[in-house]
Amino acid sequence: MLTIWYTCFGLLALLWIVVGYLYGPRAAVGTTMIASFLVPRWIKLDVIGTELDVSVGAGIVALGLYCLHRRSQFATKLVAVDFAMIAFIACHIATDIKNDGMGIMPVLNAYGEWFVPYVLGRLAIHQWQEIRWIARPIAIVATVLSIAGILETLFRTNLYEFLLLERVSEIEKYMDRFGFRRAFGPTENPIYFGCLLLILFPWTIEYTRSSLVDHGKWLPVSSPISTILGVLSTVSRAPILGFVFLSVAPILAFASTRLRIAVVTCCVTLAGLIFLYGEDAIESLHALGEDAAYHQRQKIVIAGERVDYSSTNHRLQLFRIYGTALRQVGFLGYGSERTSVFPPRVPFSGNNDVEAIKNLWSVDNQYILTCLRFGYIGLFCWCSILVAATFTAWRLAERFEQGEALFYWLMMMMFVAMILILFTVWMPHDYGFLLVWSCGAIAGRWAGFKTTRS
Repeated sequence: MLTIWYTCFGLLALLWIVVGYLYGPRAAVGTTMIASFLVPRWIKLDVIGTELDVSVGAGIVALGLYCLHRRSQFATKLVAVDFAMIAFIACHIATDIKNDGMGIMPVLNAYGEWFVPYVLGRLAIHQWQEIRWIARPIAIVATVLSIAGILETLFRTNLYEFLLLERVSEIEKYMDRFGFRRAFGPTENPIYFGCLLLILFPWTIEYTRSSLVDHGKWLPVSSPISTILGVLSTVSRAPILGFVFLSVAPILAFASTRLRIAVVTCCVTLAGLIFLYGEDAIESLHALGEDAAYHQRQKIVIAGERVDYSSTNHRLQLFRIYGTALRQVGFLGYGSERTSVFPPRVPFSGNNDVEAIKNLWSVDNQYILTCLRFGYIGLFCWCSILVAATFTAWRLAERFEQGEALFYWLMMMMFVAMILILFTVWMPHDYGFLLVWSCGAIAGRWAGFKTTRS
């Protein structure tokens, strides 16, 4: 495994050098980042007790090479997403120092987990031309990943495991739904794979649009189509439903103001109904595809009460199980060390809750996990990042013509979809790295727009 890690790392460093020489440092940073997602997430290197995947390792080197490149440029104008990310990183460091003691590790962990992907996105995108350029390699990677997922579903064999090595088995790996194998590609869970492709989708649309408009080429249409099929190959409901929000983007881009207001009103109403009738919505999702043995209903005891449990409705039970911990978490949380294990070492209302949580596999709610890890301040900062990124994409969409605006509307709806999806899953680096990179990219574009305008 170490040999594979170093080989992939070396190839990505070489890719940076070649692209940097031919097209410049911004193109090199973006291309290296996106190419790293072709490497399986389970290939990691242990560095001072911390597991480092290839994306982070290559990202650190990419940042160093960017700083050394003679044509490097740094956009110093800060925007709302930047301030939210700075506050979040500061909260991460303060929380881990408070809970785990002084040392360099809190700084290094925050640097690798948040700073590296965010700044990579911030540096890669500044002007519209850079979005158009990076859209092509992103579309290629999305297509390759999607084909791998489709083949995995059809032939019930993961291409990465077949070509590289067998990883440690997990229960998600053997999930079937509707009789189909759930593809997980280079990630460690089908839902992570679906989220990864969902985040890449707006870029595939932009590559297709620019190819049709500028060159009259139809072949790039295969990229968004294969990406949609790739998400379907995961048979993961949350990313598939996320495409419902992305389908609204063309209407927002090309419709009149009155129709936009109507569409937004419908979306807000739908979200409100889901919130008010959450249990009924969960029951409907439970009926879709819960056919494996470990999906069957069972009873667990939470706070002395026996409740129904399934792999879908356990998301509702998380608030009850972690209720005591959430009430006692304070402003800075329990820290990374106590929340990076499962079950997390946080207060529970009783032994029954500790036993019940063992059925849940993970804390499948990024907001709950963020609150447990970083406290109320950390949760506020994380939500601020996502909301600011969404609002920034909307402001960009309002300021440009239909072609460029379509991309920003797609990015906005992607952020909206991910905000909702994160209520159903936690955020590992499998796709979290790319989501944070996207926040940095949209912030970089807004900073570039403000700099050009001024």
